[in-house]
Formats: sequence, structure tokens, C-alpha cells
Amino acid sequence: MLLIMLALAILLYWIRGGRGAKTAEGRERQSNTFSEYLFPADIYRHVSARVGIWIWCLERVLRPFWIVSLLMVFASGIETVVIRR
Repeated sequence: MLLIMLALAILLYWIRGGRGAKTAEGRERQSNTFSEYLFPADIYRHVSARVGIWIWCLERVLRPFWIVSLLMVFASGIETVVIRR
């Protein structure tokens, strides 16, 4: 699937001649390289993108603690229900 999407991106880049990539403001701009077309720097360096990346990293770090906390909260209740049957 990823290779299909990459092939589609290459095809669009070739057909449009490097046009179509957008700035952070939403205006179309000309891209000189394919990597600049796929990963425009002004989009990935935008403040909201940086905040989103930090939130994703924080969620990944805290996920084990959330799972353990949920298990601690619900495990005794589940155990009680299973033993009573």
C-alpha cells in the first residue's frame, strides 16, 4: 500500500511539474525536488505540527502507565465476577 501511494505521489509530481505543494498558508508553490514536494519544510516546522509531535511522543511514553492503571482498577472487579461463577 505504501509503495502504491509513493508511486501515485511520483506520478502526480511528474504530471504537475513540481507544482501543487502548498505552503503553511495554503498557497500553491513550485517545488524544486521531489523530497521538497512530499515534505514541505514550512508545514513540518509550523508551531501546530511541533505541538502535535510532542503530544504524540508524550502519549507513547505514558501508554504503559495508562494500561497498568486500567488493569489495576478493573482487575479486582473482573476477578470477583469470574470467581463467583
